[in-house]
Amino acid sequence: MSDFLPAKPNFLPPKLTPFLIKLGKWLEPALTRILHKVSKIDLDAESKARVEAIEGFSTVFLPNHSDYADAYVIMGFSREIGRHLYYVTGRELFDEGPPFFRSIRTFFMQHLGGYSILRGSPDRNSFRATREILSQTKGSILVFAEGGVSRQTQTVMPFENGVLQLCFWALDDMRKADNLQPIYAVPMGTKYFYDQDMTIEIEESTAQLEDAILPTNQQKGQTIIDRLQILTTIIVSVLEKEHKIEPVEGASLYLRVDRVREHVLSQFENLAGVTKSQGDHFRKRIRALKYTVDSQYFLDTDQMTNYQKRRHQNQIQKFIQFYADINRLFNVVAVSEQTLTQTATQENILQVIECLEVEVFGKAKPKGLRTAKVRVGEPVNLRDLYETYKADKKRTVIDVTQQLENTVQQIVNGITD
Repeated sequence: MSDFLPAKPNFLPPKLTPFLIKLGKWLEPALTRILHKVSKIDLDAESKARVEAIEGFSTVFLPNHSDYADAYVIMGFSREIGRHLYYVTGRELFDEGPPFFRSIRTFFMQHLGGYSILRGSPDRNSFRATREILSQTKGSILVFAEGGVSRQTQTVMPFENGVLQLCFWALDDMRKADNLQPIYAVPMGTKYFYDQDMTIEIEESTAQLEDAILPTNQQKGQTIIDRLQILTTIIVSVLEKEHKIEPVEGASLYLRVDRVREHVLSQFENLAGVTKSQGDHFRKRIRALKYTVDSQYFLDTDQMTNYQKRRHQNQIQKFIQFYADINRLFNVVAVSEQTLTQTATQENILQVIECLEVEVFGKAKPKGLRTAKVRVGEPVNLRDLYETYKADKKRTVIDVTQQLENTVQQIVNGITD
């Protein structure tokens, strides 16, 4: 999160500029290669055909969001399908970095179709913009319904219900205008594969991590997986000490990761006043906490007294301290029984290495050129569900959101090298 705190977090609308869109799509392959080491985008014929079949209708594309390269890859996807896509971006992303670069990035994001949303609050301006776009003929929007980068190549985070709610509100607007048209929700999956064997890079990166955190007398593991598990165990031990968590004797690494995660989440939920719902996925809880912080971070303080502003700033500082711990959790939870096994792919292994590098060194980058495989699932015509929605709005939104989330997970599972 940026140190910049706007006095009044204004809504930043989309300002589509055809020339800049063409320029952006022309530059996209080079930028994606340079910034994120993505050599090409692989979109199969079946996916293209599914998008072509709904040409001329409003569409919301719902991909998974596992990598920071996704935004660039989606621009390449839009070039492949011949569509201009609007996209929703968290308001805080417009305010990151030094003022000069911030203003340049904001200019290009808006003119390429991006617009802001204050996550964790009822951002009526953003909601209205989304409804207006979807109410238009051929209005196409890209939404990362997971709410943030998951850093998980195999697992799709729980989708936000609000995305589908906005789609049904757009159908309400169409009906009032006596022009009820289809709105298609399109599930998508993206997965990255290295273009070459990465054995040398994996060995070098693991050795660098060992040099940084492995005690002198610590025995290394026999395999890369063993060595990464040892490194992760050391990091978890540090987190346990920081948070005064007594390790359970004989507990597995993954149980210890779970205990650290639960401890930090519970602490932050108590601080932020967020109620944990029974059975909520931990990533959904993390997202709720982030949204709570964001809503406070961007709170309009114009009408506050000096005392209230000072207390608000104190509260924000407490939130930001825990916010860093939440970001660390994303690195630690990437190490799981599903991702770090003796049969893990080189992509899984490098995903774990990069997460550990962020924890140890503060940053990480892809180690080699990658291909982004993008696959499109069967579009869902939300107009066909409109009568069901009117009969039970809340349940329909929840059910359709879950259906699309499951479909995206199936797409991701089915993408192979």
